Amino acid sequence: MKYSIDISSDDIQNSLLEEKINFNNFDKTKPSYDFNLDNHIGNVHFKEELLSGLILSDWESRFTTNTKLTSYHLTPIFSMHFMLSGYVNYEISNIKCPIKGGQNNIWSISEDKLGYSQYKKEMSCSSWCVSFEEDFLTRLVNAYPDLLTDPYLRHINGESFCMHKNHMSSNCDMNLIISQIKNAKLMGKTCHLYTQAKVMELLALQLQQLENKRNGLPCLCCLKKNELDKIHEAKNLLLSDINTPPTILDLSRNIGMNEKKLQNGFKEVFNQTVYGCLFDHKMNLARQFLLDTDKTIFEIALECGYEYASHFTTAFKRKYGISPKQFKRLNE
Repeated sequence: MKYSIDISSDDIQNSLLEEKINFNNFDKTKPSYDFNLDNHIGNVHFKEELLSGLILSDWESRFTTNTKLTSYHLTPIFSMHFMLSGYVNYEISNIKCPIKGGQNNIWSISEDKLGYSQYKKEMSCSSWCVSFEEDFLTRLVNAYPDLLTDPYLRHINGESFCMHKNHMSSNCDMNLIISQIKNAKLMGKTCHLYTQAKVMELLALQLQQLENKRNGLPCLCCLKKNELDKIHEAKNLLLSDINTPPTILDLSRNIGMNEKKLQNGFKEVFNQTVYGCLFDHKMNLARQFLLDTDKTIFEIALECGYEYASHFTTAFKRKYGISPKQFKRLNE
């Protein structure tokens, strides 16, 4: 898969990012590619992992202004796309394709095409996708012709399209599988086999959703559209004041959803518990303070909602395996 990405904010080109996010020469002998950006435009973390005909891509971003990314695809792409959080307005071959957290689709992008994605100011966005290399995709179509022949023919004929024009809602099973794939390294030597099997399971769930849509059957989704919006609202409220975060009861009252549905909704949409989400946010914030500032451990503890530095140190070590002091020393 060969493509490049440029970024612009308020019509000012960021040449550093334009130079760095360039995947035309992706080295297939290496198992993964990591890119990190942290400058005046915002924060981006992007990772691609190559695995036996599959390319797993993980994107996280937060921009300081309304931002537009321009991508140029030198080779065709056929992929399963999952928006985990946030909102992005994609446009490829004059096809507008806005998508928000909790939605998914299967799409094809033909070669030599420009694509655009627009990100809103100060919105945290994360997405995850699996792209199929041509040989792998061909074998898959030959194995399951009834399921994949039609979209495959459209794909190889150079058509760019989304298999469902309005996107589909990701369900609990899909989010669980994505979480399992992300943690597949825990499987040791069976990691690649396990990941490939889980990708096939995920594809089967997407194709089932498409079939249900065509036949007018309800999709196996735990949350409705307005409930998804409430879950995102709850996350924003939760993280708005980490020094005095609301209780789950407070959150449920504020968004008008019962506690059990709120807790299950967090697991479905964010693959985390409510307080697991808060904990990860605190630890990510602490990591940035340690990397980018000269604040003391006690000051960082207070910034991250911990009254005692010892409690903060214990939490940080549980997350990263080393103490804040050790982390800072390793990154000096």
